Amino acid sequence: MDPRMRRQGLAGHLLENACASVTGPIWLFCQPGLEQLYRSHGFAHCPSLPESLASKLKRYQRSKDLVPMWLDN
Repeated sequence: MDPRMRRQGLAGHLLENACASVTGPIWLFCQPGLEQLYRSHGFAHCPSLPESLASKLKRYQRSKDLVPMWLDN
């Protein structure tokens, strides 16, 4: 993202709109640098994932540092 576009709330608005259209829990994997953004919108670290997501996270973490998070929407 263009640094001039940061800190204007765009990501937060997109996230709020996406979450508003979903009923039930939302899980995501984010880069560690984005963890605070998701926390500020109600997401929390997810120590336990459904098996289908846990296996994907394990595969993705071979090449990326990712943090599992969830929102009980």
